[in-house]
Amino acid sequence: MPHEEDNQPSLRNGSRISRIPRSSTPRFDSSAGSARARQIGVGIERICVLDVEPELRSGLDPTSLPEQRRAASALTWSLPRGRFSCAPGTFDLEGSLGLLIVEGLIIRHLLTGDMEILELVGPGDVLCPSVDMNAEMAHYTQQHWTVMRRARFAILDRSFTLAVSSWPEIAANISDRVAMRVGWMALSTAIRGLRRVDRRLLAMLWFYANRWGRVTPEGVVLELELTHRQLAGLVGARRPSVTTALSALERSGEIHRRHDRSWLLRGERPALTVSPPATASPAHELSALATGTHTSTR
Repeated sequence: MPHEEDNQPSLRNGSRISRIPRSSTPRFDSSAGSARARQIGVGIERICVLDVEPELRSGLDPTSLPEQRRAASALTWSLPRGRFSCAPGTFDLEGSLGLLIVEGLIIRHLLTGDMEILELVGPGDVLCPSVDMNAEMAHYTQQHWTVMRRARFAILDRSFTLAVSSWPEIAANISDRVAMRVGWMALSTAIRGLRRVDRRLLAMLWFYANRWGRVTPEGVVLELELTHRQLAGLVGARRPSVTTALSALERSGEIHRRHDRSWLLRGERPALTVSPPATASPAHELSALATGTHTSTR
């Protein structure tokens, strides 16, 4: 849930992390190659993933926490705002658990035909470059990534996997993050299926606010500097329709675009669930068949 507003960097689960000093550059590729990465001073440091994401401790024996913390040390990779690539060969995939987003917000662009669908990922999400775009997917679509807010990843490479191998709960909890991301993608797909564009936008903004927003006396603040075109890609609509829908939501007072381009959401989070239609139990249907009273609904 959103947490109270403060001046500290925040994660989805409310944990806090400190600024990490800049150092040398890891072996990754940016949008203009590793040379540009060196020029912009990409930061690298070691962090304990159990500290920045305490939920990854679930199921662990707390008496062994000091040893677990030493083992769960990972290098970090920092990127500024802008487009970047994570093409095959830029990341050592052998035995890797992926990239854990520690800070920042990133958009994944999927282009098929003249349609662009966006996925927004942020703190707590795990990216798996070998899975996010395999050869079969590449046959139907193209993708690229854009850092919307300066990002920092924890590199869960083979050395990390080996270091935490004595505690399989850690790897299992990280795998759960991948599964959670799949679930959130499914929810995003369901939201895109809503008939009205304004309802899609409101539901999507509240979805992100529940993960990354913060509570203020006026409402929940969501710091997302997204253009109307990007919002259109997130909700599966055309940009003009999004502009019209946003204007209607602002007039109704349900949302407000602040001067710093963040969103203020007022009122209650919209409910998307509905009661399923009543259906006869299997036992009832068998009884109806036996007595000849069963009626086909086809």
